[in-house]
Amino acid sequence: MEKRKNSIVSRFISSRSNSRNLALVILLLTVLGCVCSNSKRDNQNNGIANTNLTSISVPKDNPPPTQITSPTPLIDALQSPEAQARITKGEQIYKRIASHTNLPVMFGWRASKMSLLIPISDWNKMTKDEQINLSYYAENLVREIRIDPVPYARRWSNYYKRTEQLESGGEYDGLYESSYIEQVENLCDTCWDITIGKLKRNGFYDEEIPVTGATVQSFREKVEKETAKTYEEKDADEFQQFASSMPASKHLTQAEEAINEGYDPSTENFGNTELARKHIKAIPKNAPEYGKAQKLLQQVAMRERERKQYQDAVIREMKRLAGGK
Repeated sequence: MEKRKNSIVSRFISSRSNSRNLALVILLLTVLGCVCSNSKRDNQNNGIANTNLTSISVPKDNPPPTQITSPTPLIDALQSPEAQARITKGEQIYKRIASHTNLPVMFGWRASKMSLLIPISDWNKMTKDEQINLSYYAENLVREIRIDPVPYARRWSNYYKRTEQLESGGEYDGLYESSYIEQVENLCDTCWDITIGKLKRNGFYDEEIPVTGATVQSFREKVEKETAKTYEEKDADEFQQFASSMPASKHLTQAEEAINEGYDPSTENFGNTELARKHIKAIPKNAPEYGKAQKLLQQVAMRERERKQYQDAVIREMKRLAGGK
């Protein structure tokens, strides 16, 4: 490279002798020197870069970086299968009531809330579970109304104007119909309640509000707590009803009939010992029949031992036929 550079300079000096050309020669040497030094520096840098790359060990089967995802939104509680089933049942209850009351869904002062109007007589006839179902329907209905508020708002406005004797087309609650509908469209999720009262020819009176959108959770928890019973408590209640359904003498007669019902060991029938025990248990200790009932209980136990012996014999024979011990 140095020889090539000197050759170029010599030829250039021999052909040009004036001072201008001399300056050009100096400039040319400077440029060539920069190029050469840069070339060496690049080669050195490349060598360093390549060395560094080969010295870095890349792990095999390195898993891809975890993608950052946005947090999963909470599932709407009303979309759960249990809630949907309750909404459906609540709708059936409400439609059955509305069919004979012909009451519309009510909207409060200036459409501040949505209310289901339920006669107090119908409310009191409901089971606690049905009241909870109706609360689920009301909670869901306020969302449905927001989607298409017009038919609900107009039906209420017609009822309201008729019962309050307002002019057709006139304002009510200080709002015209268009503004009222807009208010209904913007109801919040908790802007609802169930209102119970007395239905009269000219309106709905003496209202009470057992549950609102703001209190619905505590309402459901309270009702469920009041109605919740253990299986043992429910069985005990059922047995008390059974025991009180007939006198002790009748229980004794029924127990005797049950123990002898179809008794025939040859046909694998040892009587209805379970029902017999239930009747005997229902006879109180202070009843005159209690002594006979205890003797009959011994017979029940004997029949149950017969059944157990027969079953054990059948099992032994099945094992013998199968080649077992």
